Amino acid sequence: MSAKGHSDGVSADLNLKKLKDEEVALLDVKMKLQDQLRRLQVEELAVRSMLSSEKPEDNNSKRKSN
Repeated sequence: MSAKGHSDGVSADLNLKKLKDEEVALLDVKMKLQDQLRRLQVEELAVRSMLSSEKPEDNNSKRKSN
């Protein structure tokens, strides 16, 4: 094998390792973003539930004051 062929192989190995490391990092970010999205969705449902449960109370309190 020539010196150039050897360096091309090393370069390709380094590029492959770099890409694999980047893939791991991106998958980690993806997992964290999906987790955050689930948390926000749960929080949204809780807020919607609180808002919908407050609406009838607001109507009742307005009727009592009139």
